[in-house]
Amino acid sequence: MTALMTWLVPAAGRVRGHLVATIDSLAAEQDAARFHPHVTLAPTFDSALDAAGQTLGSLVADTPPVDLTFTAVGHEQTYFRALYLQAEPSAQLMALHEAAQRAWALDPWPFMPHLSLLYSDIPDAAKHTIIDGMRIRLPLTVRFDAIELWAGDDPEVRGWYRVARAPFAGLSQGAPH
Repeated sequence: MTALMTWLVPAAGRVRGHLVATIDSLAAEQDAARFHPHVTLAPTFDSALDAAGQTLGSLVADTPPVDLTFTAVGHEQTYFRALYLQAEPSAQLMALHEAAQRAWALDPWPFMPHLSLLYSDIPDAAKHTIIDGMRIRLPLTVRFDAIELWAGDDPEVRGWYRVARAPFAGLSQGAPH
């Protein structure tokens, strides 16, 4: 069994590039972990990789890409939510989240859709300074064109790795990402 995370990932293009650059810049400035932009769809769960990969494909079989609108910057005293963009919980997003919970028989959890920009334990005052200097204009609508499984057996973010990817309906496996 492997500890897995289910992520929605933004489509390639200008917006994704800006998110990647923002995450990388904040990580460099704060000596923090770098990671790929994503919205966590379901909490960490243990599963065999083959079975989880097959389930992943079934989640998006008839689903078009998801457009999420981020309306605010949030921050918490939690490492993985140090600084993030808050998403409006659309009906399509909530249906995907519920389908993922059913598919992997997960207990309900408080789903707060967000896209993390920084993983860190920095103080709130530093977060406010970062927010004031950010170059992300809100509201920001981002297209998510795939769902991915990432393994997280290593507690360090740099040890995470993608194990499966499923594009949403109508998108080919060979599409750039």
